[in-house]
Amino acid sequence: MEFILTYSVFSKFRVRIPSKNVLHWEWENQECFAYKGMKRMGLIDRYVCGVVYRIEYWFQNLGLKFTSSPKIEKCLMHEKGYCSGDFEFLFDD
Repeated sequence: MEFILTYSVFSKFRVRIPSKNVLHWEWENQECFAYKGMKRMGLIDRYVCGVVYRIEYWFQNLGLKFTSSPKIEKCLMHEKGYCSGDFEFLFDD
């Protein structure tokens, strides 16, 4: 992720692997660039997270099988006050 994200984004975004085949991601509180931008423009109530959508799209185009949790329908930072989740990869062992 460090190779594809600018420092201003990557420094606020955390990724770890808490268990086999699980990638946990989270933004620092109130630090997602999309959340901040949509909030400044007054559009946060209608914003559907494009950041996680793009990551899921990359995984799909790489041919990876995975599930994601939670299912994101709006902006988690706005709706829940935090933004984090998991991707569980379904590898053929």
